[in-house]
Amino acid sequence: MTKNYDNLFKVLLIGDADVGKTSLLVKFASTPASDPAFISTIGIDFKIRHLQVCGRKVKLQIWDTAGQRYAITTAYYRGARGILIVYDVTSEKSFENVKKWLDNVTKYSADNTIKMILGNNCHLKEDERQVSWERGKQLADEKGVKFMEVSAKTGQNIEETLNILSKSMLEQESSVIATGQRTSAETQGSRCSVQ
Repeated sequence: MTKNYDNLFKVLLIGDADVGKTSLLVKFASTPASDPAFISTIGIDFKIRHLQVCGRKVKLQIWDTAGQRYAITTAYYRGARGILIVYDVTSEKSFENVKKWLDNVTKYSADNTIKMILGNNCHLKEDERQVSWERGKQLADEKGVKFMEVSAKTGQNIEETLNILSKSMLEQESSVIATGQRTSAETQGSRCSVQ
């Protein structure tokens, strides 16, 4: 069977329960999210998304968790090339917990894993928010990770997030190849610059 991609990346969606991870998963997978009231994830779910990035066919396996921080095992992090830590801009508590999630990511994932903080519900007005864009960006800068605000409801910044993440993972893979840490015929020629 011929594979229809150049690069395959496992991407994790983590964060507190009820921050919109499942809704984001549906948007990421390009499935219309017609019903805004999703059933909470029990355990783990994943979807596949194919993208064309930097001249490469990228296949993303995007994994969603139920949001129970302590129920996620080290095996879940194994092989992840990208991790999206999600909070809800209307929930101060979910934002505060991003630091705890990042601690888990640091503890259990590979050092070269691409990390991005996502603030969900960016379509809401300022008076409906508890967390400003500036605070999210500041935390990401402090932790040395990428940042984006998205909306699972409207789809705002969904494609941009996937493209930035994919480009970063391709660049990371090219860097690993260039330093001789890993070589594979599959990954040759995947150099891509992240804007």
